Amino acid sequence: MTKKFMSWVVIIGALICALLGVFIFFTSMSVKKSLSAYLNAYLDQRPQIKGVGIVGAPFECEGFFKIACTSKELSFLDSQNSPIVDFKDLSIKLNSLDKSSLVLSVHSQIKSPILEQSIQQKIHQIPLKDLNALLEKIKPTRLNCSLKFNALDEKTLNDHLKCDLTNAENILAYTFFQEGLMEAQENLSLKNIFKTLSSKDAKAIEELQDKLRFLAPKLGVSIQARHLKNLLEAFYYQNKESLGFFSPYFSLRSQTPSVSYESALASLENYFMALFQSHFKDDAKLQQNFKGLLQAFVSMAKDKRSQIALNAQAKDNTKLTFNALLESLSVNFFQSYKISHE
Repeated sequence: MTKKFMSWVVIIGALICALLGVFIFFTSMSVKKSLSAYLNAYLDQRPQIKGVGIVGAPFECEGFFKIACTSKELSFLDSQNSPIVDFKDLSIKLNSLDKSSLVLSVHSQIKSPILEQSIQQKIHQIPLKDLNALLEKIKPTRLNCSLKFNALDEKTLNDHLKCDLTNAENILAYTFFQEGLMEAQENLSLKNIFKTLSSKDAKAIEELQDKLRFLAPKLGVSIQARHLKNLLEAFYYQNKESLGFFSPYFSLRSQTPSVSYESALASLENYFMALFQSHFKDDAKLQQNFKGLLQAFVSMAKDKRSQIALNAQAKDNTKLTFNALLESLSVNFFQSYKISHE
């Protein structure tokens, strides 16, 4: 499920870029009516990439210099037309535009029905009280993104994407960022690329993929915590007797009521480290990296650390076709990227 969901995330990112490509081309023409017409024409095509489709309510655009386009509902679907991600009141707003750069912001309520269903199926197998309530307090429900495009020349475009996922509790917040570069081959220009993306010519769009080259993007995610210890410590004392589900160690220690929250965290750290080592016996470096990451999460659970950042850097700078880029990000992610944390 994890690998499949990661693949969905990457493909959804590609669909968003195509959708925003339409936005870029037509906002540069400053034609609000054309923008809404072509965004909706794009949706009417029910576009798909690698089995992931996009459907939604029509976009309505307003504003003059700062145009904002809003769709009441928009969903990404899997090959069985089940919703992977749902957006509610999705707004794409033009913040600034000049000859070589464009800055957009995206705001929406968000949920993942297919991921929530998978989690619920697993929750029923875990004998812990109020686990649903705990997850509700840390589950993101709001999406706020900033996306900046810079045209380095008429054939090269780089992008900077930063997305914050939050909820009303604000105990955990998540930030994703990406920096990428796209280069046109042959006699293509950025204007022609976005014009093709906005067309209804499926064959032309498919042919376009072979004429573009991408540098594997820099990726990162950070988790920010606020009063996480209060939440987890209360949950621990409610469920101390049931923790034997995770490790025989807790079955023995549950008879001793004096086991502290900090001692339990140390036990969980040892348990998960042993579990990881059993799966990656021959990779000492990976084990060391995981140990450092695990210790960072334990520190966060003790309120001794407020943020953890994970970064992914491509192992080489080979320029890839669109399909090869998707392959490197989804199927071969750990072979293609070096992961670090801070």
